[in-house]
Amino acid sequence: LMGVANFLQHTTEDTTASLPRTKRIARTDGSARRKHPQQTPSARAPGGVMMAQPQAAKQTGGVTMPGTQPTQVELMQRLQQLHSQAQPLLQAIACIEAQVQSTQPWLMGVANFPQHITQDTTASPPIAKRIARTDGGGAVDVHVVTGQDLRYLISVDEARKALDEAQKRRVEGEDQDRSTEEGFVANLLVVDNLIQLCFGSEIGSKLVQAYIESTRRPVDYQEIARILSSFVRAAWADEHANFVLTTLIDNGDPVALQFIATALQGKAVECAQNKKGCRSLIKLIEEDRSGVDLTQIIAELEVRGRDLIDHPSGHLVIKEMLEYAKHRKSASVIASYLLENLVHFATQKHATQVIEKVLEKAPAWNPSGKWKIELGLAVQAMELSKDQFGCHCILHILLDDTGFTMEDVRQAETEEGQMQTRRALFQESGIIGACQEAGLERVPTSDDLPRDIIIDLLATDKSVRDLRGSNFAKNIVKVLEKMGKIAPQQQQQQQQQQ
Repeated sequence: LMGVANFLQHTTEDTTASLPRTKRIARTDGSARRKHPQQTPSARAPGGVMMAQPQAAKQTGGVTMPGTQPTQVELMQRLQQLHSQAQPLLQAIACIEAQVQSTQPWLMGVANFPQHITQDTTASPPIAKRIARTDGGGAVDVHVVTGQDLRYLISVDEARKALDEAQKRRVEGEDQDRSTEEGFVANLLVVDNLIQLCFGSEIGSKLVQAYIESTRRPVDYQEIARILSSFVRAAWADEHANFVLTTLIDNGDPVALQFIATALQGKAVECAQNKKGCRSLIKLIEEDRSGVDLTQIIAELEVRGRDLIDHPSGHLVIKEMLEYAKHRKSASVIASYLLENLVHFATQKHATQVIEKVLEKAPAWNPSGKWKIELGLAVQAMELSKDQFGCHCILHILLDDTGFTMEDVRQAETEEGQMQTRRALFQESGIIGACQEAGLERVPTSDDLPRDIIIDLLATDKSVRDLRGSNFAKNIVKVLEKMGKIAPQQQQQQQQQQ
C-alpha cells in the first residue's frame, strides 16, 4: 500500500513533463481527442528522467499557459499540493500497520480465519468454484478469498514455525496456549473450512500442508484425509488441493493412505490421465510398501494399461508400477501390450520411455520378456535408429550394462517346451531375412543375444553411411565407434583415399 502511495505521487509529478504519445484513444461520446505532444530522444536526461521539451513560454498576465514549461515556483506549489492530498492516505497506512502490530498471535489469527470466511458466505460473495463430492453428498461452494482475508497467512515457512512452537508448548505442558491450538484444529477439521483452505488459495493450501507436516497427532491428518477423500476427484485436479493430497500421501500414515486409496477405487485410470492427479497416484504407488491395499487400483491400471502406455501423464504411472518388484505381474502384462505393436510404440514419445523402463527392470523378473522385446526391435533396428524416438530404444540396448546374457534366458525356461517356443518365435520374427538383406555373412540363431545382432546390423558399410546422414543416429554412431565396431569417420575417409 505504501508502494501504491508513492507510485501515485511519482506518476502525478511526472505529468508536469511532456509525455510521449503512445496511443490515441477515441471517445465514444463525440468529444474531441486529447493529443499528447511527441517526445523526442533529446528529452531524456542522462539519469533516465523524462524532461520537458524546451518551448517558448506564453505568458498572459503572469500565468503559465497550457503546453508551456512550468516554473520552479509552480513545481514546488504542485509538490506541496500533492503532499497534502497524500496525507490522509499515509495516515490510513499508519493506522493499518498499528492494527496489524497489535493483533493476536499468528496462530490465533489463523484459527479465526476459517470462521471469518464461513461467516462471509452468508453475504453472497462471488463463487470461485463449486467442489463436487464423490461420495454422493452435496457440493461445497468455494468463495473468492481477498487479500484482507489472508492478512494473517504470511508464508509456509512461518506457518510451519508457528505450528512447531505450538506443538512444543503442548509437549512441555504449557496449557495457557493449548486452547489456541485446539481452537485452530477444531476450525480446520470442519468440512467447509478445510475445503475452503485447500481449494480457495495457494496460501490456504500451504497452511494445511504445513499443519500435516508439523502435527504429531495422527488423528488430525487422518481426519483431513477422510474429509478430502470425499472430494478426491476435485482434489487431484485442483491447482492447490492436489498438493495437499500428495502431502497426505507423503506423510505415510497407513490409515490416511487407505482413506485415499479407497476413494480412488474405480477412478484410478481417470486419475492417471490427469496431469495433476497422476502425481498423487505415483506417490501412492511409492508408499505401497507401507501395507496399504492397492490391489483394485493396480488391477484397474493393468486392464487399461494399453491406453496409458503412450498417454502424456499415464505413462508416468506405468513407469512407477514397473519400478517395484511387487508389481511383477503388472509388468508382464505391460510387456505383453508392448509386444502387440512394438514398432509403433517404439516411435511414440511417451511409450518409448515405458519400453526403456521394461528393458531396464525385466532381467530381474522376466528375462524372456526382455529377449522378446529386444528381438522385435532388432528386426527394425536400422529404421528405428533414424527415428526421433526409436533411436532412444536402440541406444538403450547398446548401452545396456546389466550383464544380461542368453544364459539368463535359458535358466528362466523352466517349463517344458519354452525353448522350442523361443526358437519358433525367432524363426517367425523375420530377423533372419533382415540380416540377409543387410548382407551379413553369418546368419544368427535363437541362441544369439539380440543386442549382438543389432550391433552386426548397424555396423555394415551401408548402414554406417545411412546412420551418419541422420541427425537422430549420431549418438548411436558414437557408441559403435567407442566399441570399436566401426572406424571413426576421419579414419574411414583416409582409408578410402588410400
